[in-house]
Amino acid sequence: MYAVIGRNHALDELADAMVVADLPTQELIERMVLALNARLTVDALKEGESRWWNFRVTFQEPVALLIDISIADGVVHVVHFWTY
Repeated sequence: MYAVIGRNHALDELADAMVVADLPTQELIERMVLALNARLTVDALKEGESRWWNFRVTFQEPVALLIDISIADGVVHVVHFWTY
């Protein structure tokens, strides 16, 4: 099990996306973020695509996250959030 922690920059990006989205899109983003968080807590190393070092990119349309996994600490840091 992993703890999922959003870095301030990623949380700001999420907030910015929510501010410009209409209500149905806000609800979709919320559901997809919750789904990603649930999957990341179970097994972050199997989630998404590997990048460099401990970084991975994971998607749940229309949301994408760049994550940094600290295996020793059991923590997933969300470092970047965007929608597509």
